[in-house]
Amino acid sequence: MALKHTNPNEEHAAHAPYNFIPLPDVIIKAVKSAEELPDHNRYIDGRHTGHFEVTLETKTPLYIRGMLTETEYAWQESHRYLDGKSVPDDSRKVDFRRLPRNKPDFFAIQETPVIPGSSLRGMLRNLIEIITYSKMKWVTDKKLFFRTMDDSVVGESYRKRMMGNVEGGFLIRDGDKYVIHVSKIVRIHHGKLGGNHNLFDGRPPNQKPKWNGSYHQHRSVWVTLTSSGNFVDKISLSPQTGIDWYEGRLVITGNMPGRRDGSGGKKKEFVFLLPQKGAEKVTIPEALLDRFHDDDQITQWQQNAFPKNTPRENGRLRNGLLLKQPQENEEPIFFLRENKKLTFVGRAQMFRLPYQQRPLDLVPPELYNPDDIDFAEAMFGFVRTKDELEQMTTEPKSKGRAYASRVFVSDGRYQSNQGSPWLSDVKDGIIEPPILASPKPTSFQLYLTQDTPNNRKALYHYDSNIDEGRQVTTLRGFKLYWPQGKKVARDLQVQPKDERDRKRAFEEGPDGKPRPKWNSTQHTRMKPVDYGKKFTFQIHFENLTDVELGALQWALSVPACHRLGMGKPLGMGVVQLKKPVLHLNGRSDRYKTLFSNSTWDQGVPEQKQDFMGDFEAEIIAKLRKMSSVKAGSFQQIERIRMLLKMLTWQEKDSQHNDKQYMGLNDFRQHPQRKVLPDPLNLGGIKRSAGSSSRRRHSSRYQQRSQQQQPVSRPPSPPKKQPPRHSETDDLPEVREEVSDFAKLFEQRLKQQGGKKKKK
Repeated sequence: MALKHTNPNEEHAAHAPYNFIPLPDVIIKAVKSAEELPDHNRYIDGRHTGHFEVTLETKTPLYIRGMLTETEYAWQESHRYLDGKSVPDDSRKVDFRRLPRNKPDFFAIQETPVIPGSSLRGMLRNLIEIITYSKMKWVTDKKLFFRTMDDSVVGESYRKRMMGNVEGGFLIRDGDKYVIHVSKIVRIHHGKLGGNHNLFDGRPPNQKPKWNGSYHQHRSVWVTLTSSGNFVDKISLSPQTGIDWYEGRLVITGNMPGRRDGSGGKKKEFVFLLPQKGAEKVTIPEALLDRFHDDDQITQWQQNAFPKNTPRENGRLRNGLLLKQPQENEEPIFFLRENKKLTFVGRAQMFRLPYQQRPLDLVPPELYNPDDIDFAEAMFGFVRTKDELEQMTTEPKSKGRAYASRVFVSDGRYQSNQGSPWLSDVKDGIIEPPILASPKPTSFQLYLTQDTPNNRKALYHYDSNIDEGRQVTTLRGFKLYWPQGKKVARDLQVQPKDERDRKRAFEEGPDGKPRPKWNSTQHTRMKPVDYGKKFTFQIHFENLTDVELGALQWALSVPACHRLGMGKPLGMGVVQLKKPVLHLNGRSDRYKTLFSNSTWDQGVPEQKQDFMGDFEAEIIAKLRKMSSVKAGSFQQIERIRMLLKMLTWQEKDSQHNDKQYMGLNDFRQHPQRKVLPDPLNLGGIKRSAGSSSRRRHSSRYQQRSQQQQPVSRPPSPPKKQPPRHSETDDLPEVREEVSDFAKLFEQRLKQQGGKKKKK
């Protein structure tokens, strides 16, 4: 069962442009077994086939990046600009505006913007997964990385695993596999290398090790050691043959500048002594090497510090990777073994370490059982993975192994009577938005349920279930982005924070306004469709039940806004579906009449029916039977209330500040790891602590505190908890909120000309 999240107080509350719809308490199956799924080769009486005609209106600028041509893609793969000229190896000399990956064009067909059907389908499926209590299956099975030396619980875990346990060696190709020749690591003071100014290029914090000069990365050196054997006493750049001299390779890791008074900062580098004869060899599994080379592991610093053509031409497949064919003693590397098994490798002694658990491991197994078929899978289809098939009990040719979709979404076509689709208040409709970095699920305090959110030393992280020996945390749930009110071009164009930032990171554009410097490595370009523009598309469906059709109709008719495309953290991509018109095929009537009013009879009369009531009644009935949900209506379910709040768009958003990323000042002023409240409690908890719906009030931190009390003093009795109550009893505003949404639904139905189906 998914665990409830405890909200932090206002002092410890984080804010972000996203939040989470909690994991479902239970999975509601669409069918008892896969064989109950309808065949695709016939129409079934009692089920529905037809289509919706839908109009989509952009409420904020929308951007879906267009495709590259074959030539442009070839240039990108061969490190060329859009004009075919070569891209410099030095990232500081790359013009980001000319890179193929930053081509700003919107997805288009014959220069007319188009919303791909796959994007619309994904948008709808995501919502249907939430409202039908479907499985949480789109979760990475790759372990995340972390590195922190702070005094939080995860910092304690990192130090415990790494301090004194990291080894070193040289990577080499041995037949069809890679192995590490284990060697001894010693430290050398910067003073013996002429100071750190001789070791690095660039300016802090983006310095990278030199590959030329007297002392440079992986330079062959000869050293003598101090009496402890752990530090370099003397160093020579020319071969030495004395008994006290050892040959090695200089290894320079990232620099850490000190304070102006000379204190602090990094003082030492490393020398890897050459492996002794008969040195131990450690094989690197192929999967581990692939994980090392994944995009989320290869940092920008590694890309800059280990160029593709250094130390030899085409030595690496691309910047940042290990050498393809490392020669003997050419590629020094750090590594960690735990329980006599290789855990991971890195380029620094305190390298980024993978958690022992994957994010998928923090989803209760019953919420992604491959034998279960939920509504989203039954409607949109599925293909089981190799790992899922190994867990399943179905027959080889069973529908439970793979099933085709019964819902088909067309492309969204731009309505041509609206004039230009592009932003009108910027040159060529192109913007350069603030930095859009990838999501950081490594911020565990935001992505995992917490029990003691106001105590940074007791926060749960990705390995807490292992540390505690039981399930104490899960993933928060389905991630959605907040709407942030009306947005125009000036809201989306990056601006200098202050005069210093303007001089450091900006240049004057052709229009005289500041824009990012030409060699920025973090910015991109976009040509969005403006707000207030309309697209039309169709959704065809086959053999849907009343409940399935009701779920699809609910997702299309919800009186709120969906999210689509890029730039969601900036408030982009807010779209509203308007006037979804339902047409049901009369299969028998289709073949009775050939012509209708001098035209072909389509057998598709316009239908004015509401199936949402069937859907809501089914979900409520199943939840009451399978879980502790006591809500009186579908909209009163706390999880659905959170969803509706996250979908609600207002032109002027009164909670705009609570829907932004935390800035550097937030972290400097409040170094504790703040916890993200649920969508109904933005800004921190505003109700009494006793009304928390957390099932367990005896937290790990409280248990530790009791263990530390003197034996002569008995532990304090637990505080008396208030009686349990309905999800809506203690919040009178909930009934008003639900009533408002019910009225909006009724208005939407009247717009469609629909009437409630009689039971």
